[in-house]
Amino acid sequence: MFSWFKKKKVVLDPIDFSCLKTDIHSHLIPGIDDGAPDLQTSILLIKKMMTLGYSNFITTPHIMSDFYKNTSEIILSGLDEVKNAIAGIDLNIEIEAAAEYYFDET
Repeated sequence: MFSWFKKKKVVLDPIDFSCLKTDIHSHLIPGIDDGAPDLQTSILLIKKMMTLGYSNFITTPHIMSDFYKNTSEIILSGLDEVKNAIAGIDLNIEIEAAAEYYFDET
C-alpha cells in the first residue's frame, strides 16, 4: 500500500581518495572526543578509510575548554595507543596527531 511513498535506495559507486592519500580531519583517538569511542572502533574506522585510498592520517581531536579538555599529553598518549594497536595488526599506514581547537566567544 502506498508504494509511491517509498524512496528508492540509491547505491553509489565507491569513491577513490587514493590521490589524496592523507586525511587531516578525523577523530581516531579513542574516547577523548565525539569520535571513536573505543580502540576497536578506531581500528575499524582506519580500515574503512584505507578501503577509500587513505594511507596517512593526521587525527585531530577536539580541544574545547568547557567540554573536551584534551591536553597534548592526553592526545599523544591516545595516539601511542592507536599506533601500538596498528603495529600489532600490521597495518601499513602512518598516523600522527594535531588538534581541532574551539575558540570560545568572549
